[in-house]
Amino acid sequence: MSLGRTPRDAANMRLFLRWMVIAMSVYLVAAFAVRHRSATPAVVPWALLLAATALSMLAVRRYLIYLREADELVRKIEVEALAVGFGAGALLSLILPLAAELGLHWIDEYVIATAMMLSWSVASFLGHRRFGGGDEP
Repeated sequence: MSLGRTPRDAANMRLFLRWMVIAMSVYLVAAFAVRHRSATPAVVPWALLLAATALSMLAVRRYLIYLREADELVRKIEVEALAVGFGAGALLSLILPLAAELGLHWIDEYVIATAMMLSWSVASFLGHRRFGGGDEP
């Protein structure tokens, strides 16, 4: 399903997703190295953290290229999706620390980041589906 994207938009999105998957894979290895840093040389967690950061920056660059080269409707959908993700993050940033004080200590910054990314992804998918029409006649 193309979700209203042109072939160029789809190719740019694939490149962004490829960089994002690579960056998140390195991030997961870095997280493991940080948690088990006593078993690894001190430089390894730092090197992996820097690599994850650099790869994430490349993913952001690819997303900006995607936005710049997309048509007006795709750009509008994506900006609205980013607003939904930002709004979810802002709301949770205010609410979750208070909830943690009330006893929900399992909630941390990972919940906020995950909610932001999921909200953005769902809003983007629904926006493209609604306005792009997908492959339906």
